[in-house]
Amino acid sequence: RVGRRRHSLYTERHRSHEESRHVDDPMIRCHWLDALLVSLLIGGAADAQSVVRVGAAHYATIQAAIDAAAPGDRVLVDAGIYDAFSVAKPLTISAQPSALVQIVALGAISINLAPFEICNLAGLDIEVPSMTISGGVCSAERCTIRTVTGLEVSNNNLALRWSSVWASSGSGLHLQNGHLHASDCTISTGAGSSSRSTYAGLYVYGLCTCSLSQCTLMGAWPNTLTEPDASVAMDVTGMQANGQRAWLLDCSLFGGFQANGNLGKAMRAPLAPAPAPVRLHRPTILGAIEGQVGYGTVIGVRTSVDMNVGAPFTTTMTGDPGSFHLFYGGTRVLGSFQTPHLEQPALGFFDTLILGVVLADAQGEADFTFAVPNNPCVRHAVVWWRGVDILVYPWQATPAFATIVQ
Repeated sequence: RVGRRRHSLYTERHRSHEESRHVDDPMIRCHWLDALLVSLLIGGAADAQSVVRVGAAHYATIQAAIDAAAPGDRVLVDAGIYDAFSVAKPLTISAQPSALVQIVALGAISINLAPFEICNLAGLDIEVPSMTISGGVCSAERCTIRTVTGLEVSNNNLALRWSSVWASSGSGLHLQNGHLHASDCTISTGAGSSSRSTYAGLYVYGLCTCSLSQCTLMGAWPNTLTEPDASVAMDVTGMQANGQRAWLLDCSLFGGFQANGNLGKAMRAPLAPAPAPVRLHRPTILGAIEGQVGYGTVIGVRTSVDMNVGAPFTTTMTGDPGSFHLFYGGTRVLGSFQTPHLEQPALGFFDTLILGVVLADAQGEADFTFAVPNNPCVRHAVVWWRGVDILVYPWQATPAFATIVQ
């Protein structure tokens, strides 16, 4: 029955891609992947509209460029120091390649999106009192976000890649009724906690899911008499779940130091007999874990280099040794959905394209390697990637991550 259900789902969703399905030795062949990637990226680029520039001889502020941009446009920012901004339309806001773009302001940054709208941020160094993201889908790649009260995310699908988030007087990232997909990120707080308030590097509350791969979460030591306790790396005690709702692969959790020099808690989770809301796989833990957590296989992805036009690029999926890893992508995000075939909600695409199936090696790793063509049509495009281990059922889907092609 399981086999028939898998085949039915695969045939229904990917019938037009059957000829591209390929199982090979540990390294997948590149030439046909190149062709698929070109069609994927150019197809996504064709949907985009014009490029709006910020800098000398262009718009003086990011906000002015946002106001002038049409939905789907790309706002490219030259090096400089800029004021805060607000976004209420689907856009890509990206620093020019190798440009230091700093947003240093006394005002807040807000991103408010309608369902299915997407906002992408790339290469921004942000230092503001607060930042809020709500609704739709948002991604941040190679961004540094430093706030006072924290990054507040609600009713949003947030994807972080190669980014850091930190708060001085609150939780680094506060997720409420949303979905977080992060890889190669640091999420931390500089605030201690007290009996009246609990801060964490990552604080999760409400109906949420989190998929974290190769991330570092850190609490902080006490910094005032009103915050006498160390804060934790991750707090999911407020998560409403009837099962595991957070999946962490190769992540490090460091509790803050207590006044006596001992480490505080690395994680706070609901106590038994509540179902374990967190699954850890190959974690590094410094500090105690309070509550119930589970352990077992979690699928993840990682990349060692940026995805640049005219250069080879490799994405590695990690899971069980000997499993078949299916890698796929898209440019137009549908949003999170749950099916009985997926263990956790995954981001879906309107234009799903399968990029191959590879047999994992003895370490459970499978490499997907291809070259990005030096084509102006694909510059500054955003591609979303995911992978599924098709032998682990219900299927596990890797954290999504966005790639800004420069």
